[in-house]
Amino acid sequence: MSLKLSALCGLILLLATPSHAQNGLEEIYKVTEAGAWLGGSIDQAVTFSTARDTLNPKRWIVERIKKDIDTCAFRNSQDGCAPTEIVRHDWIDSDQCPALVSALERLSRISIPPFAGATNIQSFWASHATDLKIEGRPVAVKSLSNPLVNMTITRISIEEQIGPFHEWWKETGVALKACWQEDAPSFDGARIIQRLYILQ
Repeated sequence: MSLKLSALCGLILLLATPSHAQNGLEEIYKVTEAGAWLGGSIDQAVTFSTARDTLNPKRWIVERIKKDIDTCAFRNSQDGCAPTEIVRHDWIDSDQCPALVSALERLSRISIPPFAGATNIQSFWASHATDLKIEGRPVAVKSLSNPLVNMTITRISIEEQIGPFHEWWKETGVALKACWQEDAPSFDGARIIQRLYILQ
């Protein structure tokens, strides 16, 4: 696992549009996952945004784009294997999925471990592990030099190949499986505009 403090900048593999507030939505969290192994690969990006909805100020909108490649999805008589590529683009609206808010609350309860220092560094390797990156809004923290002052950190970024955030992401995938829908939710009388694309 690695942790870094960063400003709100940069692009991820599957993002083709800026992640700033747009169409009444404000992106709070962003999850990207990528990995390849013998027989397949995965690339996906998921954004969690709050909707500035006066009727429901706690409304969340999730957008996902995901590409799965199975290099031997089924066998044929010529080369033995035929690869398949599946691209999904879908949404979740918290108004129809109470499990979404519960998943985000579980994320807030994950403790970030301290740095290893000089003498506690360990190496590890995990097969079939994906690179998981979570960016998001942290709680306010106190200044080290003046505990009375709250520091404003725009974003924190966590990168992990195996660990508690991977476990949270796996559990969240199961909890939200039935919530995904192909049609974009409506906001202020119009469909929300797609912001995630596959970069070729």
